[in-house]
Amino acid sequence: MTKQYDSERLLNGFFSIWRAINKRYAISWAPLLASFFFLGSIDVIAQSGGRQVYQFLNLPGSARVLGLGGYQPTLSDGDINLAYENSAALNADMHQAISFNHAFYFSGVQFGYATYGHQLENLGISLAAGIRYINYGTFEQTNELGDVTGEFDASEIAIGITASKQLYDRLRLGATMRFVQSSFETYVSTAMAFDIGALYEIEERRLAFSLVMKNFGFQLSRFFEEREPMPFDLRAGVSKRLEHLPFRFSVTAHNLHRWDINYDDPAAQQSGSLFGDEDDEDPRFSPIDNFFRHLIFSGEFYLGPNEQFQLRLAYNHLLAREMALPDTRVLSGISFGVGFRVNRFRIDYGFGRYHTGANANKISISTNISEFRRNIL
Repeated sequence: MTKQYDSERLLNGFFSIWRAINKRYAISWAPLLASFFFLGSIDVIAQSGGRQVYQFLNLPGSARVLGLGGYQPTLSDGDINLAYENSAALNADMHQAISFNHAFYFSGVQFGYATYGHQLENLGISLAAGIRYINYGTFEQTNELGDVTGEFDASEIAIGITASKQLYDRLRLGATMRFVQSSFETYVSTAMAFDIGALYEIEERRLAFSLVMKNFGFQLSRFFEEREPMPFDLRAGVSKRLEHLPFRFSVTAHNLHRWDINYDDPAAQQSGSLFGDEDDEDPRFSPIDNFFRHLIFSGEFYLGPNEQFQLRLAYNHLLAREMALPDTRVLSGISFGVGFRVNRFRIDYGFGRYHTGANANKISISTNISEFRRNIL
């Protein structure tokens, strides 16, 4: 009892100090967030794709998020899985919510995520704990001549805790701390990763804005002597629920810390781009196409008397361009999903089209423990 009381006092003290400092000195949000961004991404800015470790941290945690394009930092309802996308999305509606997620990826790769939420009512603080894992399977071990000498496994895991609090009528802040471990044969690396998120909601207009800094931190132990950069990502989003139609439209921007996210592929053909600029001198780089590579467009329909059935559709332009084939339409970058309630359970399915030979399927099952308790009582 004493330990729980001390932890509550610590969390309450943290948010009280933050509120007092912000009120006393009228801190500008832009410089503060820019400082966190610089500290978190100093090892990332000079790097490009394939040079960062723990990339599984950026995989969609739930079937709903997969159906909405892979990233969704702006939604906040009773879905506990949204707390992974944005720490500030964690709220009181997720009290005693629990969710299990599992994905079937390419070549037998298994990926999953489980999370639980809890509300400290006296303090107005929302907490969540989660664990995500990915198992790449078993591989043949060979020597320099190609002779099979045995087998080895490869897997990664992350265990984290999230806290969020409503600071003002429309503004909510949250933070996450994770311990990460990667094991590839005899090579093991560990790290601490952090998220900071903000969510600004205008309820009367059904409008929301978000800003998230994900996966900045440092390695505790390294695979080799050289320290490797974290999979940092700076994201922002806007979401609007229509007034006369049960539909919510969202636009999510990612990789905002780096403008050029083109992959320099000499075989790429600019004519295959949906947002290409045919007049650009370099057919492998178009500023318009590069701009849209940062964006994900998604929509969610809410159907039924209590909106118990949902349909989702999204387009990720970065995936569409990087996974495209010359002179062939493979519909890469398209994802969709469905969600519905069965008694006290919420079931979601998400599908992501990555490539003509590589699709992702994810299933989520969520419920709230308090609903079972009410029925028993």
